Amino acid sequence: MGFGKDMKGRASHEAILRVQDSEIRLLDTIHHFVLARAENDRKYASGLGKMLAATFKFDNSEFKECCSVFKAWDVILKETENLSRSLRSNSDHLTNTTAEVLAQLITEKKAARRKYMDERERLDTDFARVQDEMMRNKMDYARAVDRLAQDKAKYLELHGKGKSGPKVDEAKSKFFRSAVRLHKLHNEYVTSVHQAREHQTMLRDTALPAVLDSHQDSQEALVHKTKFVLEDYLQCTDTCKENFQNVTTNIQEAVQSIRPGAEYSTTFVEVHKSSLPAPAEFNFEEKLLDDYRGSLKASVLEANDLTIEALHDKLAKLTEEMEDTNTRITRTSSDQQKAALDVNKLSALLTDSPTIDNINSYLEKRRESETYTQTLLEMEGNIHRLEKLTAFLKKPIDQLGSKPAPLASDLKDIMSGADGHDAGSTTTTGLPPTPPSSSSASSSSSVQKDHTFMKSLSKMNPFKKALRPSGSQSGGLNSSGGGGGGGADDDGDSTISNENGSQHGEDGGGAASRPEMRSKTSGSYERSDLHVTTSNGPENRMSMMKMREQGQLVDLDATEAKSRIADESWFHGVLPREEVQRLLTTDGDYLVRESKNKKTNETQFVLSVFWQGHRHFIIQFSPDRGWHFEGQAYLTIQELVKRQFESRLPVTTKSGAILKRSVLREWELLNDDIELKMKIGTVRIKM
Repeated sequence: MGFGKDMKGRASHEAILRVQDSEIRLLDTIHHFVLARAENDRKYASGLGKMLAATFKFDNSEFKECCSVFKAWDVILKETENLSRSLRSNSDHLTNTTAEVLAQLITEKKAARRKYMDERERLDTDFARVQDEMMRNKMDYARAVDRLAQDKAKYLELHGKGKSGPKVDEAKSKFFRSAVRLHKLHNEYVTSVHQAREHQTMLRDTALPAVLDSHQDSQEALVHKTKFVLEDYLQCTDTCKENFQNVTTNIQEAVQSIRPGAEYSTTFVEVHKSSLPAPAEFNFEEKLLDDYRGSLKASVLEANDLTIEALHDKLAKLTEEMEDTNTRITRTSSDQQKAALDVNKLSALLTDSPTIDNINSYLEKRRESETYTQTLLEMEGNIHRLEKLTAFLKKPIDQLGSKPAPLASDLKDIMSGADGHDAGSTTTTGLPPTPPSSSSASSSSSVQKDHTFMKSLSKMNPFKKALRPSGSQSGGLNSSGGGGGGGADDDGDSTISNENGSQHGEDGGGAASRPEMRSKTSGSYERSDLHVTTSNGPENRMSMMKMREQGQLVDLDATEAKSRIADESWFHGVLPREEVQRLLTTDGDYLVRESKNKKTNETQFVLSVFWQGHRHFIIQFSPDRGWHFEGQAYLTIQELVKRQFESRLPVTTKSGAILKRSVLREWELLNDDIELKMKIGTVRIKM
């Protein structure tokens, strides 16, 4: 029996925490007891009586019957009641050696508990993240299905009325784009469902048992030091007299009953063992396709001309991740074998010479070995998960073989000719169709254009922000289109982050390279589908352009943005570079300041961070997105800085700078709140 096999459930987890808390409290009690014993050795029996009275207040009855350490300590307390005097010569040893080792043991116990909690939290967080991703994909998928149905109905209505012109073309374009989005989201949703299922299997069968077994082993290893402390106490309290020898004998029997390596795997596990709840079911929501008529099937990856490229990209990424994991497994396995050999050598040495130095060396090597073992088990579970995902993705690709990806069947009726036949079809007799008339030739040309348009749409990223004209800015703030970090700081420092220059050129200043996306008649599909996620959660997503049209959102100018963050203690207003370098001294220190663009004299806000040197990042503003760096945008600078700090993610991928500690301004007033005006012989400060 062991933690990883029999104590996976929540009740067992709580029992492990309770026993650890009780052990730490027990060790704290023992620590105070040893120090008090050394003092009371000089005060003889009266001091011992007071000490025991205080010690018996600690109740360890819950684990006394199932943990030998608790039993041994209970015997020590009872036998100590029979002591009437102690030897002064042992008091120095108790104070200088035993108590110091015990304090070190308490620290190690607390560190082991923190590590276990961090590992459990990491596993739970990873699993929750996978579940959240699946739910997000599900919601996006549901919206895409509804959008496709609406756009298709609108197009068919106009087409059925025999209308033509820009409205029909626009309806057809919207329908095509909705189909592209649905097909791509379909595979994302199917993959996320499969990934959640495999992640849960990996968590239950590999990762969680590895963490539990590693924690049990670390706790069992620390029992060695606990035993050493109690044995040291025994030697210091042996008076070699008959009545004291009886006391010593009883304590010795209790201490020797402690079995490092089997402290928790017998009675404690038997009493507190529990199982994990039934595994959660992750299934494709088939109701989402009730109103859908097309080739997409529940829980089945769709491989067609709209999705085949994304499938290949996903498969390549998974293959690369598997190769990297296998490399790390090989390296970690070699390190684990070396550590295991060292543990065996130190274990033999510990049997012959159980000194505190040998115990510490043994514990250190054993922790190292168990860390490697845990890492190996997790990576092996991850490899198994990746293999299943890879096989799942390869199946539709292998079925295609060398054949070209088929056209999405949803669109065949729309992309057919005016006479109702596909442009490349044959007659019912199997012979080629007769030469088309002028009207059918025109229809065939339209079909060919539709197909070309669809092929081009399938290569576009439906989630990329729409292009904006280069002159559209708001309130004098930088409003680069995508996540670009273009622009320069107030003094042109080369450390200003411009790591998204390619995006800036594509979404901001590069708008002129694709003038067709700026046409007022055709509109912008990408702009109309743009969404931002606010702090209220994904259910409150809404087109920022629609919000602006309804008066729910207004672009911030520099004055309003500044007024919103003026009360934040990490906002320093206008701050010279010299002051920034003085205030930011440690990796992770950060502040926000106000600056001016030297070329345009526009007000801009800069995040200054110390990360292997002083780095400065212009906080970009886009009316369609909000305030942002490389990643997600937020409606206010406060929320952007808060999320960046809480997520512990790099501000930019290239810099790797992480926000750890905000540097608060030293004065209530900002620098730009003070205006200096000169008078003859005096200086007046105007507030």
